[in-house]
Amino acid sequence: MIRSHFKYIGLAAVLLSLTAPVFGLSLVAPTSGQQVKEAVKIKLRETDVPDGGYVSIYVGNASEQNFVTSLSAGQGVYDNGLMIFRWNTKAPYYDSANPSVEKYFKDGSYVMRVDVHNAKGMVDDSAKVNVVLANKVPRSNPAPAVRLASSLPFGRVNRYNINTSVDVFDNFGLPIMGGLGIGSYCKMILSVEDVRPDGQILIRYRIGDDTYVSSLGVKSMLYENDRIRPQLYRLVNKYGNVINPNLFTKQKGYTFMDILPVLPHQAVDVGDTWDDSMTFKIEGLTRAISLKGTAKIDSFEWQDGRPCAKIVSDLSGKAKVNFANGNIKGNGTVRAKVTTYFAYNIGKMLHRQITLIVPSTISPEAIAALSDVNSITSDKEIEEEDEALAEAPGSGGLAAGSSRSREAEKEADTTIKGEVRLNAVVRLDVL
Repeated sequence: MIRSHFKYIGLAAVLLSLTAPVFGLSLVAPTSGQQVKEAVKIKLRETDVPDGGYVSIYVGNASEQNFVTSLSAGQGVYDNGLMIFRWNTKAPYYDSANPSVEKYFKDGSYVMRVDVHNAKGMVDDSAKVNVVLANKVPRSNPAPAVRLASSLPFGRVNRYNINTSVDVFDNFGLPIMGGLGIGSYCKMILSVEDVRPDGQILIRYRIGDDTYVSSLGVKSMLYENDRIRPQLYRLVNKYGNVINPNLFTKQKGYTFMDILPVLPHQAVDVGDTWDDSMTFKIEGLTRAISLKGTAKIDSFEWQDGRPCAKIVSDLSGKAKVNFANGNIKGNGTVRAKVTTYFAYNIGKMLHRQITLIVPSTISPEAIAALSDVNSITSDKEIEEEDEALAEAPGSGGLAAGSSRSREAEKEADTTIKGEVRLNAVVRLDVL
């Protein structure tokens, strides 16, 4: 009887081993105990990822890993029989218990898990590896203060790529309508035209040819054919202070986003603060928005392979935005969270992440309006709306009992209150 009992247990174990998945994936990179920073290359053999499949990356401790991202096979790079994916260690991740709060990985030891999914989404294979995250630049204790100043010799040309996306959230911080599919791209070219004895620097700002806005994947070029590309000449100093935003009257109508960060005139260390300001503008999406606040040295970290001062700024100002034929509107005080990586050894801003948060109202017609790329927004639409309000009698801008007033009251019954977040990433094109 006992022998029969063990016989059945053994048979069950064999059947279980035949049906349960056996994970034998082995990563080519990173290797166990490897020190990593910035964008980590995850290398698998090309045959490890099935056609139509994808990988999911989890990072955490030995018992629990947090979901970081999923990457399709098309997002990988094929190289000599390997498929290479990248994990941006500085990108935020989200806890399912509080999905509206961004979290970031600090330096230290982690377990990274890579799951390989087939075309049906099932996990075919999995691997774990221990890695040591080291984004911070090693410094002595006590560490010397660091001086920050932009290096702008005569003739220097810096090109920055600006990619922007737009999201909408409700008052609880949860996403509404998913991603809006609104985005833009612009190349900003800065050339040093004159360096004066008093330290003033004349910089020519101009827009690249392939600037566009997009909605639901459809692009609309802003400066096609013979349309004049905006440009202006701006007078600044090496600390990013704007002395004259637009030197010549012929270009008076043009405004651009401030690319150079405002830097302190004295040497700084972690925790030091100073007054900060910038003009925020996304070509084709917003008008110029003046922002003021404070900046702080958060840490010294590696960025694009160079030691950088990580500067975190909290700014605010007044703004009006208008998306989707006026079905998404924001008007009032806005906040901006700005993270800047400044390479102090070469005097260049390498990377900047800007999140502009605008309290807004969203009408039910917003989704339908987004199908038309021409309905995204324009400065002209906002200006026309301002003119219409100004022409209406009464101090409130809308005449009591007017058709516009009745429309506004009807709209208020169906709109949703929330916030628009414009996420702009500014990156130096070539070091």
